[in-house]
Amino acid sequence: MSGRTNPYDIESVKGYPDALQIYRIAASKFWQVRFFTGRKYLRKSTKCENKSDATAFAKRFFEDIKLAERLDIDIHRDTFAACANHMMKRQC
Repeated sequence: MSGRTNPYDIESVKGYPDALQIYRIAASKFWQVRFFTGRKYLRKSTKCENKSDATAFAKRFFEDIKLAERLDIDIHRDTFAACANHMMKRQC
């Protein structure tokens, strides 16, 4: 188990793929956003207490991810493999 807090109030963002969701967790007063891509979830705090603001943030989050994918930018850059690949490219 990854040690993450179980989310509640999970909702898909209307007009977007079901993989884009906003949710709340007991450990935070802010809404969170997650998007499943590349066999992993990308998660981020919206830093919004208001649901409509969180939904707007989620839409921007989705657009940023899709743009990065089109530009072939590694969106899972927090992994060790991604960091190692970046380092190898910089050394060549």
